[in-house]
Amino acid sequence: MDFEDIQTIAEKTYRENIAYLQKEQATLFAKIAAFDSALSQGVYQEKYELIHEHGYFEVKETLTNKLLYNADSSLYAKKVSQSVNFSKEDNLFKTFKEITKDADTLKKYSAADIKLNPLSGIASILNAINQADLYTNEMKEIHKFVFFGTGLGEHLFLIHQKINSKVYLIIEDDLELFKLSLFVTPYSQIAKDAKLFFSIFESSDEFSNTASHFIQTHFEFNHYLKYFQMLNHSEEKLKELHIKLISQSHNLFFYNNILEQYLRPLSYIKEEYKFLNILKKYSNQTLGEKPVLYLAAGPSFLKNIAWIKENQNKFVIVAISAVLFELYKADVKPDIVTHLDGFDVSASLFTNIDNPDYFRDIVFLLSARTPQKIINLLNKENIFFFENGTNYKESFGNLSAPCIGSTTFLLLLAFDVKELYLLGLDLSVDSKTGYTHAKSHVDSKQIDLNNVDKEEDNLSFRESLISYPSNFNEIAYTNPSFLISINSINSTAKGFKHSWQNIYNLSDGVRFENTQALKSSEVSVKNMKTLDKEIIKSELFSDLDANSAKALLAEEKELLQQRFNYLLRVKKVIKKQNSVNFTSNLLFLNSLQSLFNALSTDSSSRAKDLSLIYQEYFHLLYTFIFDFFNNKAEIDVSYANTINKLLCKELLKIEKEYEEELKIFI
Repeated sequence: MDFEDIQTIAEKTYRENIAYLQKEQATLFAKIAAFDSALSQGVYQEKYELIHEHGYFEVKETLTNKLLYNADSSLYAKKVSQSVNFSKEDNLFKTFKEITKDADTLKKYSAADIKLNPLSGIASILNAINQADLYTNEMKEIHKFVFFGTGLGEHLFLIHQKINSKVYLIIEDDLELFKLSLFVTPYSQIAKDAKLFFSIFESSDEFSNTASHFIQTHFEFNHYLKYFQMLNHSEEKLKELHIKLISQSHNLFFYNNILEQYLRPLSYIKEEYKFLNILKKYSNQTLGEKPVLYLAAGPSFLKNIAWIKENQNKFVIVAISAVLFELYKADVKPDIVTHLDGFDVSASLFTNIDNPDYFRDIVFLLSARTPQKIINLLNKENIFFFENGTNYKESFGNLSAPCIGSTTFLLLLAFDVKELYLLGLDLSVDSKTGYTHAKSHVDSKQIDLNNVDKEEDNLSFRESLISYPSNFNEIAYTNPSFLISINSINSTAKGFKHSWQNIYNLSDGVRFENTQALKSSEVSVKNMKTLDKEIIKSELFSDLDANSAKALLAEEKELLQQRFNYLLRVKKVIKKQNSVNFTSNLLFLNSLQSLFNALSTDSSSRAKDLSLIYQEYFHLLYTFIFDFFNNKAEIDVSYANTINKLLCKELLKIEKEYEEELKIFI
């Protein structure tokens, strides 16, 4: 084929790709258009030149004449394609929690109360899969695939021809290099067979969004995620995707915890506790007008405890429950305490304090998922519940943030605090000792600082370290667990902070968006008025009482009835699924996708709580089922029918738990 023919084909490939991007990938198309505009205006000079010689394409750097492949790019693509295999051992992410295969243990869990252990709702199914003893080390099909680096993309097309995946994530940090690949690789052709997600020249925030969409699309095929990485492509996106995968919600906060904790507010509503309207305007009230010192449990909290004690009357002090005991020991009383954790073990944060009078005049802003053990320790009149996740008091709003640190931050911005000082909200480990929190914190750990930015096959959610911009220094060391909260706080600071709100970060840890770094020694406390705490607390109770209610409105009661009616329809859907006798494994797997849509995608007020519970349940379980059937071994359809019966049994258990609680309330 002569050069003119090759040039004609390349230009045709480019036009078809551009037409596809314009129609289906608008954001990426806009990036390429902006790049072309920068070139035409002389703002940007091309770094690369696409050449074709010796029968293959090559990329040459214009300044250095360095070649990208320095070899036959067609042969390279063939070798890469040949290296991609269906093994469950190499070049993949394992996205599931390792769960015991011991039959006796699984039988024990399957008999347990579903609210006590997440395994109780999936153990019978996992046991059936394990007992089949049909595991092989190879997948029958690769349904999803990730490319780290495109080069000219020839290997992408050959790999697609080999594996024919349903979903691809294509990552390239160099926009100009990707543009050259549009002349060589027929993305528009691949897109006819598969869903394509492009992460081209994306920031971490942009990539996080793209990766989330990729992970959620056909999530049932996530069990083993195969990938290929070009040697010249950065490791950064690989680690970011790995963090995304280990941070999936269904592996961190289980469906059964949501089931139990989302029902808990009903008992507090029935007992006529006060629920706080967080949608009200608070700017002209005590919290809005006074300087607020927000105390969290990071390492910088205890380092500044003497300063906190000395200046406690200069601020309205808002503290998360995890620092209560240290404040008690230091003879510091917060004006407001916040709490989020819905697990009984968190009661120790309160029971450690041996003087009940300490709680007497503190305002407690508590998640409505707070355990009864904690509520029993406090004066009912001091408690103001806010909803997080649930919306029984629909007109009062609810908060959505991953931890108490980020939730309290969001709450204080919602309270229209004008002058907010953050201390102990490090969300990083101590740069000298490696401690994650103040040493007395229940979750405090010491992490090896030698593991910063280390590429690991098995990332730990709490112990793998990542460098991040620091509040005072150049670098802070955080972990995947903290990173979720950092992203939440940054989103809040960018999306909810008003221009008239000032946020000063006094913590030693990471830097947040829209905040000012300020050391505690630099705070102008001498210019602040000394607050009369008796008056402050009286005003706080008065303000919050005026913006809270103890009962459901008529329309909120009607919504509970609608939830109950929805439950009955859910039961019918599950029973219908249970009655089917499948004649092929494919029909069964297709039915599971339909069942997921029927039970997990209704976002209306009547359905969203139960939909979320089922969504997290399916995310935890489905990849095991689909992996079982994505097996080189021949699997008899009897296994499909057995698993279907067991699945429906577990789904009805969840429905029954929810139904019984609503029955009691209604």
